[in-house]
Amino acid sequence: MAAQVFTLLGVMVGAFTSYLTSAFNERTRSRREQNQRWAEKRLDTYTEFIASIKEFTTLTRALAATAGLVDRTPPIDRDEGLELLRRAELARGRAMERCPYWLMRRLFARQGP
Repeated sequence: MAAQVFTLLGVMVGAFTSYLTSAFNERTRSRREQNQRWAEKRLDTYTEFIASIKEFTTLTRALAATAGLVDRTPPIDRDEGLELLRRAELARGRAMERCPYWLMRRLFARQGP
């Protein structure tokens, strides 16, 4: 009788240990997958934001060339440039809204004098 009780307890402990190990492994796998998904989203968001800043900067330089302030950038028609700049600003604003707060602080932090 005692041997059967010990055997039953051993099976119960083994089943409980197996359950805990499986639950821990599943939780770890789930967290890893979630972190990977967030990393991909962050990369997409940063890429979109940086591309919108680059487009905005390029148009600003073209308009500055139109005004005679910059030599290295080809000029653009003023009215067309302003319309493109307005659209680029809207795209930059949308991209900025998707970026996390800590990234905005890092990108726009004031550097020393």
